[in-house]
Amino acid sequence: MTRGAAILAAIAAIVAAATPALSDEPTFDPRVMPKLLREIGRRGTPNAYFQQCPKDIWRKSAPRSNVVLPDMNYDRCERDALACARLCFDGHNPEACFETARVIQENGGEDQQLKAEAMFAQACATGSAAGCTNRSAGMRIDRLPDSLRGNDKAANLCTYETFKLSCGEGDAWGCTMYGAALQKGEGVAKDEDAAMTAFKKACEIDASFVACQYAKSYMETLRSH
Repeated sequence: MTRGAAILAAIAAIVAAATPALSDEPTFDPRVMPKLLREIGRRGTPNAYFQQCPKDIWRKSAPRSNVVLPDMNYDRCERDALACARLCFDGHNPEACFETARVIQENGGEDQQLKAEAMFAQACATGSAAGCTNRSAGMRIDRLPDSLRGNDKAANLCTYETFKLSCGEGDAWGCTMYGAALQKGEGVAKDEDAAMTAFKKACEIDASFVACQYAKSYMETLRSH
């Protein structure tokens, strides 16, 4: 693995795990997990989307523009994960898809993380830019579609294009990952000026978010040349 790829893989692991602070009291009932996984398993789209490059599935399952979607957050989804998953699939709610993925990521075992990846892919297809970022980040830690295994060039191009897309859609982590790819030449020729622009955008989106903290550290690396 090249130094650039190692850096991106490290960031990818952080992206995949980064969540806002949760309450001290656990709200997820572990007995729900088998039911949640069965609910996801009976739907055909998550696994199908998992096997594609995230930028190619962006908004494939998006709701109609005139549909008003109910608000969803992690705490609500954790309390009723089955309802959240159904809102994702039947209501085409991108946040419900994204938070369902996070519930599995936070509460499932290592053997269930591919299901979380599939739900991040579903979120991407439903219109969550953060879902695209997290699915692409998962690819950086070897959770690849079968078609990209053994083809590092194609995999790097896919993740680069996905981070570019999610950054353009206003996802701060997407901008940090996009900048890192540009800085190190992962999937694209090195372009430090464009990388700096991407890092700055991550902080413009949310200066208090951890994505900005990482972007700042990479800006310092560029400035120290």
